[in-house]
Amino acid sequence: MKKFALATALSFSFILSKAQDSLKHFEFGATLFTVNSLNKQFFFPTDRAPVDIMSGLFFRYTKNRFGFRSQVYYSKNYFTGYRQITSADVITAGNTNKNFEIGIGGQYTLLKKKDWLYTFVDLSYRNQFSSGYHYMSGSGVNAFTNSTNGLNTAIGFGAKIKMCNNLYLSPELGYSVFYGNRKHSMTNMSTGDTYKYNGNYFNPGGFLKLHFTYKFK
Repeated sequence: MKKFALATALSFSFILSKAQDSLKHFEFGATLFTVNSLNKQFFFPTDRAPVDIMSGLFFRYTKNRFGFRSQVYYSKNYFTGYRQITSADVITAGNTNKNFEIGIGGQYTLLKKKDWLYTFVDLSYRNQFSSGYHYMSGSGVNAFTNSTNGLNTAIGFGAKIKMCNNLYLSPELGYSVFYGNRKHSMTNMSTGDTYKYNGNYFNPGGFLKLHFTYKFK
């Protein structure tokens, strides 16, 4: 990790000393990793893993200082463990989370004669599904499902770092706001009683991404 950080820092210093490489080109590549914040919890553990590895595809077209971008994201993670809600209630849980997201956006280069620093805005559709079991003191073992659909808006800053030839790294730091509908169902395994909830879901949080792209002239 230290070697990677050093290599990124050296590359970042190198790009600062170079002029703008191109005014118009296409890029295609992958999202190497995404660091997710601790998202808002809805009875159960966070919907996304703290870090997703190789979870998306990334496309970008730039002309002069403006750019169009598109992303496709998919991840699947598992959770087992426990979480304390209050001083009296403790949930132990095991669940599977699946996330799918597809979106478009735009970006703008902040410096007139260099293209390494930019700001971006993305808008995407997100679908998230969770299922599993949990144990809560006083109610026993319960099976649950969560299904969430809605729109995610993200804003932030990024840096475009030329590694060699047509290869680029683009670290991005941003803040996203998700708003949608969540359907929740929970069934007690002993009594068969089922509780259902259907309502609006709001989830803000920060993120850090690293894209790796190849430039097509």
